[in-house]
Parts: sequence; C-alpha cells; structure tokens
Amino acid sequence: MKNKRISLKIIYIIVCILALVAILIMFISSILGNSSNNGNTNSTQSTNSSTDNNTDEQQNTVEYSQMQDNLAEPINNITNYDEVVENLPNTEFHKIIDVFNYTLKLNAIQNQVSDAVIRNGSYHQSLIDTNKLIYETTFIVDIPSLQQSYFVRDLYSPLPVEQSGLRDYVVQVSCPDNDQLIYAPFDCTDRVSYEINGAS
Repeated sequence: MKNKRISLKIIYIIVCILALVAILIMFISSILGNSSNNGNTNSTQSTNSSTDNNTDEQQNTVEYSQMQDNLAEPINNITNYDEVVENLPNTEFHKIIDVFNYTLKLNAIQNQVSDAVIRNGSYHQSLIDTNKLIYETTFIVDIPSLQQSYFVRDLYSPLPVEQSGLRDYVVQVSCPDNDQLIYAPFDCTDRVSYEINGAS
C-alpha cells in the first residue's frame, strides 16, 4: 500500500513536470512567434513606405512615352541657367531639361545642342498661390545654332503633391509667340499642339 502511494506521488510529480515543460515550450514559442510577426510587420511597413515614396516620385515626374526612345538627348545644359534662375531646386532644372529634350525631338532635333541660353530680360518669377506656395518661373531660351527659341514655364511648390496639386504640366516648353521671335518663324511643335493634333 505504501509502495503504491509512492508510485502515485512519483507519477503525479512526473505529470506536473511534463505539464510545466509543455507550458514553458508554449511560452517560448509564443515569444518567438511574436518576434517573427513584428519583423514581418516592420518589413511590410518598410515595403509599403517604399512603395508610397515611389508613387509620389512617379506623380512628381513628367513622363512621356515618346521620351523612352534610344536617341541621344539633344540638350543637357542651358548656358546661363545658374546665373539667371533663382529659388528653384536642382530637380526642377532636370525636369526642364527633360521636357526641353522632348520638345526638341518633336521638332526633329537630334543633334547635340550646346549653345542654349536664357534671353536677357525674359526671366520672371512670382508667387502665384500663397496658400499652396506655388511659384511660376518663365523665361525664353534662344538656340543660335538652330535659329530657334522656346518659351519655358515652370510651376514649383516646396509642398507635397497632395497639398500643392501640381501633378502634370508643371513644366512646359512651348513654341514662341510671334512677339517672342528673334529668328525666322519655323514649323514648331510642342507638347500641347502635339497632343491636340495627335502623333504625325
């Protein structure tokens, strides 16, 4: 009888130990599982953040399918840009150059252009929307080697796109008006006329 009681006590102790081990294993698994989930959550948040940033960049970038060809870019600089243009970040300069190249290609200009210059007295900049902090910058670029001129208009705000509303047509390189011509008129095409008249 005494031996039977001892055996029952031993079994009871063994069962208790096994139960404690099982609880300990579940506790450790739970901790490891939460740690893994947190890692996945952080990774997902990081991925989502990266995706959101990419979306904003795409919205802030002027994209034209016609610019995706393999032709060399005709223009990569405007000679006196840094001396004349103020209060615009470097990203705006690159947007202007991109749209300028697009416009030159619409006008069948493929050769390298190295003499583009902002015409004296043509530069103007003003704050046109105080709530959205939108600055309008305009100037005329003359290209003596081509005997052509183009009117540049840039809309810029330091605020995010969601606040400024500047998504498309933020940079325009247009054909000059008659009163802006210093060279002979030419058969000029810009983005607006191209989209109105369609691809030729």
